[in-house]
This record gives sequence, structure tokens and C-alpha cells, in this order.
Amino acid sequence: MEGQQAVLNTLLIVYAGAVLINSLVAGLLWLRQRDALTRAQLFIWGSTFGSLVVQGLAGTAMPLVLVGLTAVFSISCAIAHLLSISSDVVVSWRRSFYLLGLGWVVALLSDFAGLPFFFVTFPLLCGVAFPLLSTAGELLLRHRARLSSSELGMVVASLFYGLHMLDFALLGDKPEWGPFGFSLGLLCIFALSIFAPAVVVEKITAQTARTAAEMDAARRIQTQLLPHNPQVPGLELVCYMKPADEVGGDYYDVQRFGDRAWILLGDVTGHGLSSGLVMLMAQSVMSSILRTRESIGPGELNLLANSVLHQNLARMGEERTMSIVSLCMDRDDELVLSGSHDNLYVHRKATGEVEVVTVSQFPFQLGLIEDIPADFVSETRLHIEPGDTLFVITDGVTEAAKTGDYKQGMFEEARLIEFIKRHASRPLEAIRAALTEDLERFTQGVYHDDVTFIIARRQEA
Repeated sequence: MEGQQAVLNTLLIVYAGAVLINSLVAGLLWLRQRDALTRAQLFIWGSTFGSLVVQGLAGTAMPLVLVGLTAVFSISCAIAHLLSISSDVVVSWRRSFYLLGLGWVVALLSDFAGLPFFFVTFPLLCGVAFPLLSTAGELLLRHRARLSSSELGMVVASLFYGLHMLDFALLGDKPEWGPFGFSLGLLCIFALSIFAPAVVVEKITAQTARTAAEMDAARRIQTQLLPHNPQVPGLELVCYMKPADEVGGDYYDVQRFGDRAWILLGDVTGHGLSSGLVMLMAQSVMSSILRTRESIGPGELNLLANSVLHQNLARMGEERTMSIVSLCMDRDDELVLSGSHDNLYVHRKATGEVEVVTVSQFPFQLGLIEDIPADFVSETRLHIEPGDTLFVITDGVTEAAKTGDYKQGMFEEARLIEFIKRHASRPLEAIRAALTEDLERFTQGVYHDDVTFIIARRQEA
């Protein structure tokens, strides 16, 4: 008897150790990934460890035994939940709790009637194991063809664990079968240790690959919509955009309609896929307005785009806005501009100085407020002489962090103005290359925001 107890104690230690190690590993994985799958895996091992503690504290009186068995219900629910979210099978939660309650009623009545151990515990164990057995059984019977190897292994391990939950009704009152019962429990733990992480890793890998494909598609669409070789009579133009993520939230466009040409540049708050989608929306809105209202001015263009963008963002539940500067060239020597954006910079060939142009003709960023009175919006006329060079940028340029660390400083406006003075007489392609090289050296290739700029120079006769 003492030898049997020693074996039982050893198995119990191994069982508890295996559960504890898996709980720690699952916890670390969840802290790193923080998604539904890793949370579900953590729930499995946390509930298993908690159930072990409850069963260890529960006494041998039948009501306390029933409490200990009920603790196993959390394990059954946790495994069923992982199977559900990894395979899109719905767990019958209402029926599960109904059967658990019914099992308690039958167990208490059976105990009150003095029925044998099996008849007292089995009804409750059926309710305890139901979420696990029903979910795994449905996957095996109805969805086996679409299960991967790791998912099939997880389903079989789950069914085995569910049946092991039921065997307590046969073995729980027979101490001599204790080592056998714990051995089965260890097999269940080891099976879950293999297949649960395998399913989680497989699903996370598939999700990552799918997300990467979607991001790549969004990046290609965004890149294809940008003007690749923009041409405006009377102007030389070069453009540049470097997203901080795969998809950027910066927006630029160059459009021609009849005798008028447009230069548009905006910056959606944040960056990444959501900002990129808003950027694509803004591009579509601005282009549609310009095609239907060729005689429109920059102020009215921004006003109409703001209203449409605000409505769409509200429908999406997105709290994002977009800074914008809209420039219209309606005569050779004059640009009409309106917006709420970062400063523009004009290098005057005649003086060699850089003129800083404030862009605050629009009261707010686009999308912030739907109804803006027209008299709140103004326009500014900017004369561009032959040889003058215009720099239109987003804040990703001036706010680029030194070595990627904002604590070490930013590129800032003063550095940009000095750069313009040094390089403004060079060909535009050379200026673009020099500015991107300066930014790369300054940031060491670490960007926290999208970098976009347009450089335009009025051609000399």
C-alpha cells in the first residue's frame, strides 16, 4: 500500500510539474503574441492548474468531491474554445451550462438517495465533459476532411481527454486504480502539450502569411495609384514616398484637367494598413471631385472632400484625420493653394533665399468635422518665378528621428532649409537623391513615420 502511494505521489508531482511548465510557456507566448489563440491556450493550462489546486484542496465528502469535479468543467470549456476558434465550429455554451446544472441536480439527488459512487458522479461528469466531447466529436465526424494533421491530432487528444474525464466515475472510489488514472491523465497532458501549441503555431503562421499577402496587395494598389512620371507644362517635377510600414498613410497626386494642373499632398494620422486605406479613400474622393468639377478652387475642393471623408470615416468607426495641401496651377507664374498642412518651402533663384509658406487656409484637418462654413476657408496665391523651386513635404521629413531615437533629436525645419539652400540649384533628380540619402544617414534607416515630398521647379524659358 505504501509503495502504491509513493507511485501515486510521484505521478502527481510529474502531472503538476507538466501542467505548471505548460502554463508558464503558454503565458510567455501570450505575452509576446497577445491574440485569441495564445489566450485560449493559456486558458487551457491555467484552468488545468486551477482545477488541480481545487481538487487537491477538496475533501473526501461527496459534495466536496462534486466541487472538485466541477472545476474540471473549466478545462473542458477551455479546450472546446481553442477547437472552436481554430476551426470556426460553434460551441453549444448554453446547452453545456444547462447540462452541468442538470448533472449537479441529479448527482445531489443520487447522493441523497444513497446510490453508489458511479451513479452520483457520472451525471455530473457528463455535463463536465460535454463541451469538449461535443465540439471534438463534431469536428471529427463533420469536418474531418478539412482538418490539418495538427488539428486532427488535437481533436483525437481532446476526445481522449474527454473520455478520461468520464472514467473517474468508474475509478474514483477505487484507490488501487489511482496510479492508472493518473497515468491516463499524464498521457492527456502530454498529448495536449504537443498538439495545442502545434495548432496555435500553425494558425498564427497561416494568419501571418495571409496578413502579409493582404498588406502586399494593399501596397501594390497604393503604389500603382501614385503618379510615376508626373508631367505638368511649365514645371519640372519629382516625387518620393517611403512608408514607415508596408502600407503608408501619406498621399500625393498630380492631376491635369484641361489647362489646369493640381499638386496634392496629404498625411493621414498614423501609418500602416488602416491609414493606407484612408489614404486610398482620400485619393478616390479628390480625383472624383476634380473630374466632375474641373473649375473648382483648392478651398472648395478641400471643403467637399472633408465632408465625404468625415462621413466615410464615421461609418468605418475610424477616428483618423488627414492634413492636406491642394495646389492649383491656373497660370504659368501662379499657384493657388489651400489646406491645413506643414509649411511649404520656395527657393527663390533670384535671391538664393528660402521662403517659408504657411499652410493654414483650411481650419482643420480633413475628416475632423463634417460641416465647416465656407467663409472659414481661404486661399493663398503663390507666385513662382522661372528657376524657383518648390518643396512640398509631410512631417515625416522634418520629424524624422536621429538614429531612430526621438530623444537624440529630429531632422527639423532648420536643417531642411539649409539643405534646400545647398542643393536647390542642382537637377531635381539629384536633389531627391541627396535628400533621401541625408534622411537615411540621419535616421540610420529607422523611420517612425511615412516620408513623402514633391519637388517642383518652374522651367526657365
